[in-house]
Amino acid sequence: MSNCGKLKSKLLTKLTESYNSGNKTELKGLIKKIKSNKNLAEVHNFYEEMENTYFQNVDSAKLYVETLEPHFIEKMKSIKSDCKDLNKLLKDVVSESNELYECLDVLSEENNIHNISKKIESRKKIIDFLVTEKPKKVIEESSVRIDNDSLLNAVLVMDFNIKFGNFLNESQRESFSKIMSMSNEELINEMSLVRTELNSKIENLLGESTDNEMVEKLKRVKTDVNESEITRYNYYKLTELKNGLVI
Repeated sequence: MSNCGKLKSKLLTKLTESYNSGNKTELKGLIKKIKSNKNLAEVHNFYEEMENTYFQNVDSAKLYVETLEPHFIEKMKSIKSDCKDLNKLLKDVVSESNELYECLDVLSEENNIHNISKKIESRKKIIDFLVTEKPKKVIEESSVRIDNDSLLNAVLVMDFNIKFGNFLNESQRESFSKIMSMSNEELINEMSLVRTELNSKIENLLGESTDNEMVEKLKRVKTDVNESEITRYNYYKLTELKNGLVI
């Protein structure tokens, strides 16, 4: 059975443990392992993206799963040896189970007479998941899992590339740890405060600027600030932006 989803959960846990313990060598090695293989990074990102995929009707969800399956099977073949290597590296890591990941693992197996029943069951569960409307990300089922996802996502999509490339300094690490420990209510309140401060700064800059190009950029920034979802990562970005704006 393919176990890429299980490995992803283990990797998320291990990355978080390495980060929290300040083990830069281990953290850097794990990051390099994923970033060095485009197919591996793509598959790990795909598992996470699926958690937010939504279709309004069953027919569309069924068609999606039917179309996905053969491509997914072929993609999994391309990272088979890499998954084996990761499995050895993470064999002692204990992580929470994720039913969606487990079903995707089954879907990515090559079809044979022995896995027909579990394939049918997994397809049904994936389709049910796809037609279930997803809550806003601020509604977190598990703060540990969300924290892990945020960390891995930052690594893989390179949103924190500069920060992680040099590894955070002590002040940045304290700030990052504080954000990760916020409750949902605290996060909502802090996002509201930083938006208010940013809007005030941007309005001041707009009032002082005579450069049309700069005015347009500031307007786009203001739109992004007010439309960004309430997530820890977005809060971090807005805080960094607030600290970087000079009036």
